[in-house]
Amino acid sequence: MNGTGRNERADHAVATEMERLRGLLEQQLELLRQGSLAAAVSLGERADECVRVIVEARALHGPGSTGPWRRIESLYRELCLTLTAQREETSAVLNAVRRGKRILKTYGNHPS
Repeated sequence: MNGTGRNERADHAVATEMERLRGLLEQQLELLRQGSLAAAVSLGERADECVRVIVEARALHGPGSTGPWRRIESLYRELCLTLTAQREETSAVLNAVRRGKRILKTYGNHPS
């Protein structure tokens, strides 16, 4: 078998993995929007495997990979922004709960 046939199969495999990665990132974003952090993290592990396969094939430097890679980068940035926003929201709620606990502790010891 010649090198061209192997390259075409490798290119097809990489394109398939990039499409799979794009789909996983989109699913993660949707799960995060729905508040399903555990499910999103589980998909993240599968996405990591896609990235490993793509990087091993050096697809990021291959011809024709720029367009799909830009979409994946865009999804990844959106995923990071969504996670940051949720972390900040969770932190604000946690701080409110802590304040409430301090208030209850302070006034709970004093009968009215």
